[in-house]
Amino acid sequence: LRLLASEASDRTRRADRGEIGNLSIGFLGSAAGPLLPELLQRYRQKYPGISVNLTEMTPTLQWEAFDRGDLDLGFNRPMPSR
Repeated sequence: LRLLASEASDRTRRADRGEIGNLSIGFLGSAAGPLLPELLQRYRQKYPGISVNLTEMTPTLQWEAFDRGDLDLGFNRPMPSR
């Protein structure tokens, strides 16, 4: 039991420091294509414990995902105003 508590405490500290967790990224392929692969490679080198989920999405779908809390980051052309 003590070992489980220690592991849970360690995971909590690592998550708080941004060393482990999940990152959900929405992107518009034509806007992010040239930039995204290199950024992801650098990010994964710096934060190997973060799971990255990529989803190609239109600007409207990105807004909806942000509103639901399903998206952490979006790559797009200028977003339409709301």
